Amino acid sequence: MRVELHKNDIGTFIYVDLTDQKQVLPLADATTKQYKIKKPSGTKVTWDVDFFTDGSDGMLEYVTESGDLNEVGSYEIQVYIASPDWTGHSQKGRFTVYANDAAE
Repeated sequence: MRVELHKNDIGTFIYVDLTDQKQVLPLADATTKQYKIKKPSGTKVTWDVDFFTDGSDGMLEYVTESGDLNEVGSYEIQVYIASPDWTGHSQKGRFTVYANDAAE
């Protein structure tokens, strides 16, 4: 089930699973794991992320904090990974942050 993200949500999990041609990318050796975010205003931020389990499943997670989702609209997301065998970025994705009420 997908959960809608709303402006100023705190404690919401944002998951990304990394695959290459439908094959899981094992990330257990990754020394740097980040989501690079471009907010609707164009502001760019970087969130340090964690493994969902141990990295062998290609899944990453981030728990939103105060100020992370402070704009309504379309956010761009790209994963950055650094490991002994490979360093680089994923393709870009998008998610939407919705207003909490009609006044926003």
